[in-house]
Amino acid sequence: MGALPWAFAKAIWLCVSIGASLWAVMALARMAQRWTLAVSAFLLAFAPLHTGIMEGQPCVLVCALIVISIVTPQPYIAGLLLGIAVCIKPQLALGFCFLALALNQGRKLIAACTTGLVLSGALAMILLGVALEFGQKLVPGRGFEVRDMFINGFGVLTGIAIGILGRRIVPAVSSS
Repeated sequence: MGALPWAFAKAIWLCVSIGASLWAVMALARMAQRWTLAVSAFLLAFAPLHTGIMEGQPCVLVCALIVISIVTPQPYIAGLLLGIAVCIKPQLALGFCFLALALNQGRKLIAACTTGLVLSGALAMILLGVALEFGQKLVPGRGFEVRDMFINGFGVLTGIAIGILGRRIVPAVSSS
């Protein structure tokens, strides 16, 4: 999102944060069956939520992802959401990984750790591509190009997508 114009990137960030927050509020309200309206009103009127959204704080999205991961019954989806939360703001979300460990939710914990490792590895590869572009200025006949950094990052994301899809396709082909 850093390559997007500020107003557009902020609009995307706010939409994602507000959408995740509303999803979390709905999930918590559903849990409080008799008090759905009261719980929803309280959570939507919660001042730190308004301030966080207004300031564009990542803690709003992280807290929403944590709540959704707690109420999601599918362990792999819950782990994916928790892993994303840990990557964005580990000081808030890491304790919930320990909670999953204490509650013996192994699949959720494995999915969270795998998500964290994949996202961290992708970021490391993207940063390596950026570093290589800066290093090319030191090689005679080579130059620095911003477009190459974007292409390197796109290559990392494409490689991850092919790896994920390849794992699903190869077992299907080999079994038939």
